[in-house]
Amino acid sequence: MSPARSALDRCLAALPPQSLVLVAVSGGADSVYLLHLLADRLPALGHRVAVIHVNHGQRGADSDADALFVEELGRELGVDVYMERPAVPASAGEDMLREARLAAMKRAAKALGAAAVAFGHTLDDAAETFLLMALRGSGPHGLGSMTEVRKLSGSLLFLRPMLDMEREAVRAKLTKRGHSWREDASNTDVRFRRNALRRDAIPPLIRLEGHAIRQLARSAALTGTLSRDLTVLADAIVLTALRHCGGGTALFRLPDMSGFPPEPAAEVLRAMLRVYTEQAGCGTRPLLPGRALLTDIATHLVNPPREPSAFRLPQGVCIWLGREALLFPEHLSLEEALMRCRSALPVLVYQGPDFPLDTEGDHCLEGETLRVELLSGPPGALLPHLFCAGERVAWFDRDQLEGPLTLRRIRRSDRVELADGTRKLATKVLHEHGVPAQLRTGCVAGLAAGKRLIWIPGIWRGPAARLAADSRHLMRLEWRPRTQEPTA
Repeated sequence: MSPARSALDRCLAALPPQSLVLVAVSGGADSVYLLHLLADRLPALGHRVAVIHVNHGQRGADSDADALFVEELGRELGVDVYMERPAVPASAGEDMLREARLAAMKRAAKALGAAAVAFGHTLDDAAETFLLMALRGSGPHGLGSMTEVRKLSGSLLFLRPMLDMEREAVRAKLTKRGHSWREDASNTDVRFRRNALRRDAIPPLIRLEGHAIRQLARSAALTGTLSRDLTVLADAIVLTALRHCGGGTALFRLPDMSGFPPEPAAEVLRAMLRVYTEQAGCGTRPLLPGRALLTDIATHLVNPPREPSAFRLPQGVCIWLGREALLFPEHLSLEEALMRCRSALPVLVYQGPDFPLDTEGDHCLEGETLRVELLSGPPGALLPHLFCAGERVAWFDRDQLEGPLTLRRIRRSDRVELADGTRKLATKVLHEHGVPAQLRTGCVAGLAAGKRLIWIPGIWRGPAARLAADSRHLMRLEWRPRTQEPTA
């Protein structure tokens, strides 16, 4: 039986061949140990190592001394050292400093073509992060946020090869090998929440449960697994539901989500926002609604109201929720956004004037094509096949038509005839087929014989002028959407 792989092994397995790995080194014990570890292992595997050090300058001469220490360490190990000094105000809190560090590291990784950035986080860091996120009331994503391998936008990896090691064990190994490190005096400043937690909350927990650090880190890892599984499930739902994405708009036909717990519903929403950001041509900034807005929208996904709802995100994106979910930039009206998704709708969208269909050939209708063919009968043995040709193709007995054929927009008063002889409002049939309310009147094409509606391309064919075995004069109509191949 092979031994269980370590966090280091799992991180190394995630690297592409011949990768450049940037090691984030502050000068503290954890990052110094990580640099020694990777400088020893990576070259033998065909990878390259470099150091990234971010100097905020918050501690004056001490910050500069840390930078000099890291430079000398890099020279001693024979690896390149890259320095970043982001501009942050002197009053910056820990969240702002952390964001500035990450942004600087991403910039350096992109400029250098690095495949990954490695961090010296330990089991203690995972336990502390878990507790800090719990105090914020975070869900699975926050509680399980410290993972061994994390893929960012693009292909950049964030690696934590020491996430199965305790902080004291790291220091003991460094001392045994005679390696020095820098102590950051700000690590004892209890104005920072993590430091206060480390000093005042962790020791009582260890007294209560000797393995508290390891147990908390295990809970964080299990929650992280749940978080990733939730993301995979939500991505599968959303990609299956995607009907159109491009030109700044995205249309999803989501399954019934009644009964979904709040967190999975919120994750489906996050997945929609990811797809929209990545595929709809709207830039690369992640769309992150605040918690209250996220919860409100997720509630509408689980319990959709009778009438569609619209929401506006701070980043200038609108979300419209009906039987579908539509995302679009706020400078568009809802109707304009829906028209951009017309190829994903089950009907022929048409806003032109009434159009007589009295000649054979291909008729171009705002980019769509309606083909008319006049044929001689009788259909004979082909009748069953023609009768079931599909909703994009309709066959008629010309001798049974009750007036000239006209393609026109569906009206609010139009009714359709069903197979059982009953009649129903055409707008209700459109609603049942998922056509958004804003398009049901004035934007959907129907075929009328005289005053009688006989075909709504894509969803309904009435009983009028059906072919019979003895029909002599046949008419074949085929709707060819922009993305549709000709029907056989």
